[in-house]
Parts: sequence; C-alpha cells; structure tokens
Amino acid sequence: TASELYFASHPGVTACRYSDLVGPDKPIKEMKPIAGEDYTQLIIFKGQILKVTLSDGRVINFDPIHMKRHNVSPYPQATQDTQGPTADDRPDAVAIKANLKALSLAADAYYKANGTTRTSFDKLVGPDKAIPSMPSVAGENYKTLLFAKGRPLRVILKDGRSFVYWPQ
Repeated sequence: TASELYFASHPGVTACRYSDLVGPDKPIKEMKPIAGEDYTQLIIFKGQILKVTLSDGRVINFDPIHMKRHNVSPYPQATQDTQGPTADDRPDAVAIKANLKALSLAADAYYKANGTTRTSFDKLVGPDKAIPSMPSVAGENYKTLLFAKGRPLRVILKDGRSFVYWPQ
C-alpha cells in the first residue's frame, strides 16, 4: 500500500498524513470519496488499524498492511441519558424522528417522480420543493444525510446521540 511504501522510504517515521500519500508526484495521484468520507484529515500510524468515519456515521476499521476491513460498524448505537428519559423519548428526539420520516417520504416521492434511486437534501427542501423548510432541532445537519432508495436516514448529534429512520 502507499503507506507501506512511505514508511519503507522514510526509516524511523511511524506516522504519515493523507497529504504525504495522495497528490501529484505521490504514490496515489487522486482519491475520490465513495460515500462522502473525508480522507484529508487522516493520519496513518505504522502497524495500526486505520479508522475511517463516514458522513452517515458508519465506522470502518481498515488494516492497511493486510488489506482487510475489520469491525465494520454499520451504525453506532445511540447513547442514552441514564438520569431521565431515554434518547428516544426526549422532545427533541421525537421532532428529529419526525423530520427524518418527512425527509424519507419526500425522498421516496422524488425517486418515483424522477425515476432515480438517489437524491439530496437540497432537492427535497426549500421554496417550491416537497418540504418548504427543515429547521434544525438540536444542531443536526440534515444536509449531510445520504439519500438512497431503500436505505435508512441517519443523523448524529454532537452529544453522541444518533437517530435512524428506516424506510417503510
């Protein structure tokens, strides 16, 4: 892999950045994200498993030496507040779930009307769109959602709670 080449050509170095591996005159000329991931902030440590967090919250652990994926976590578990209502019972959680359901229903209508299986927040929400506005309830950013037919919508809050709406 590119990181192995880098470490072999830089004895004593135990970490490298994305920018050390990707770009003109680097082992990898270009790397395009597949699922919205941002590799630019990666630091690869020699002999350690690389952790990549996708924009939808999935975490992929990758062993660059053996070229294997480990412990693919499709969706991290939502956290709960042990001193009060669960994350799912809070008023903001109910509103977020309602927003996710509305977005999912609008996306389904968009797929059907346009003969597609993908869309974006901007195609669903705004003036003259299926949903006129979608304000944040607890700081969530709906623009980061990945819309794909038959796939869940997932939003993660800064406090660690996550909410998933599975299409019906």
